[in-house]
Amino acid sequence: MLGDASKSFYDDAGTNAIGVALITDFNLSEDSIQLSLKGSYVAGSPPAGFGNGTAIYLDKDGVSGISSQDELIAVVAGTQSLNLNASYIAYV
Repeated sequence: MLGDASKSFYDDAGTNAIGVALITDFNLSEDSIQLSLKGSYVAGSPPAGFGNGTAIYLDKDGVSGISSQDELIAVVAGTQSLNLNASYIAYV
């Protein structure tokens, strides 16, 4: 769970990697990730030091793609094909 109906979790109003969810055993066919409808999100490569996977950023500035203002909220380790519009992503 990375968010609920009221807010996005792991939003510390910064853009660094402090306070990031690290999801290590996500299975695309069995698990789900919950995000808040109050935020917009972008998926991309994780920063150096996180290894292979998909990073989920909270889009803080509305600029298309990942920008320096977006906040890293989670890294899904070992999953490069994460799609934020797939059925395993639940928006509440």
